[in-house]
Amino acid sequence: MDIKNEQKIEKERVVLGIFGCVITALIGGAIWYGLYQLVGFLAVISAVVIAGGAKRGYAILAKTFSLKGAVISTIVATLTVILAWYLCASHDLFVVWQQWIEQGIETQPITFGKAIILCFEKVLLSNAALLYWGDLAVGLIIVGLFSYDAFCKATKNKSAIK
Repeated sequence: MDIKNEQKIEKERVVLGIFGCVITALIGGAIWYGLYQLVGFLAVISAVVIAGGAKRGYAILAKTFSLKGAVISTIVATLTVILAWYLCASHDLFVVWQQWIEQGIETQPITFGKAIILCFEKVLLSNAALLYWGDLAVGLIIVGLFSYDAFCKATKNKSAIK
């Protein structure tokens, strides 16, 4: 066996990879939420941070990036985008509800937790929902592009090892 041609193959540390993936994706989700409070719809750009962070977080802690890492980072990034998007819509409902109370339109106070529960019915099925659904679509398209890249790199790495 030729030592020069022998490649060092590290064992993938999946659990640590998942941890890194989730942590970095949640940081991206917090950036989405924070930017949404400041600039509104432009926060969807932070899907780049979510998807890229999930991919990179997995690779750093798993010590390698395989097809398994591509699948896990895609799932985590997708769920994080949906979570950040939904929390932003819930926050909007919470703020508007407070204004409705001040104007006398609503009499029952609402908590942020209640806004999360009512968000789908009151916001995402309303006439104004198109903007929210558009944000989600753009965020998921960005995740899809990063996922495609991740799958390409993972399959390239796999074929290079063989």
